[in-house]
Amino acid sequence: MGVEIDEYRCRIGTFRGGRGRTLAVFLLGLRFVRGMLAFVVLIVLLYIGGVERNPGPVTLESIAADMKETRGSILAVVTDIKSSVQHMQQDIKQIKEHCQRLDGTCEELKRAHNQLSDKLTSLEEEIVRVDSERHVNSLDIEELKTANDDQRCEIDSLNDEIDRLEAYSRRDSIRIFGMKESEDESHEHCTKSLVELLNKYFTFKVWKADDMVRAHRVGPQRAARSPRHVIAKFARSSDVASILKSREARATLREKGVRLAADLTRRQNQKLQELRERGQHGYFKAGKLVVVDGLQGDNYDRQRTTGGRRHDGTGYDKRPEHGAWATTAARDGPTISTTASDATRQRETSPRQTPRQAVRAGSLQKRPQTRSQSTSEENGPPRA
Repeated sequence: MGVEIDEYRCRIGTFRGGRGRTLAVFLLGLRFVRGMLAFVVLIVLLYIGGVERNPGPVTLESIAADMKETRGSILAVVTDIKSSVQHMQQDIKQIKEHCQRLDGTCEELKRAHNQLSDKLTSLEEEIVRVDSERHVNSLDIEELKTANDDQRCEIDSLNDEIDRLEAYSRRDSIRIFGMKESEDESHEHCTKSLVELLNKYFTFKVWKADDMVRAHRVGPQRAARSPRHVIAKFARSSDVASILKSREARATLREKGVRLAADLTRRQNQKLQELRERGQHGYFKAGKLVVVDGLQGDNYDRQRTTGGRRHDGTGYDKRPEHGAWATTAARDGPTISTTASDATRQRETSPRQTPRQAVRAGSLQKRPQTRSQSTSEENGPPRA
């Protein structure tokens, strides 16, 4: 019997059996053993799985069915592809929109960056300009400081000169405190009263009205209060010096409530006030401040050595028997120079210094005072 190829398809070759045996099948075209051999081969092929059912010949219906099935599969695949393409198109559209937004943001960032760059450049130019102006202003300030220091030195020198001239103009004047005052007192009556007081207590000469240039009260008249003090300008400065040196007469007047003092300038009174605040005392001699140490006993009016030339001016003595400040012949001692000429010479021969240093070098520190406080005595503080 033969093998119908319409029913079965045969694979010919070397196969491995299920039990691990290898069977070599050789198909020989021997006609006499065709039937037996075909049976054996069929059994072997069936045993080893080398024969499968032949679907038979291909027909138009099967082809149409296969094509229809294939067409359905293709349509399904195409539908899936279309759906995927649509999703991809939507994604691409979104990506494009996002890219457009990113492009807009990038443009805005570029514009902002350019604006910041322009502002930064402008600020750098402004900083350079301001720094240049600051440097110029610094130079101007230094020049102004130098000019201001020079002007301060000149002002201090002028103030010293004015104070010296004012002190020189006041050297012929004396201030009298506590002298009785009558109502509606005139200059002539004031002069007459002063002449009587001088002739009574200062008897080293006969006083006349001609010895005084003018005598008058200071300030407006005050009712039911202490009398105003008197400023008397004498014709000769020697008379003023003699009055201030009369210790006993001045002590007697002080006991009666009348005090006599040199007519000092405001700056001189300020310097004396500063000395008193430090527990020291002093007086002015020829425009120079003489500092007296506050010592008790015989050395009470000893002058403190501070540098300067020695002179034989008038000192002060506060003795228990007098109970008041009085003038006495000063022992030899140095003085503190405060005149404008000395300060000017010191400024010219010394290096440039600040106004504060110039003030410290030329005089004591100034303090504002009222007019009533500027009427201190030449020889000490007012009576307690």
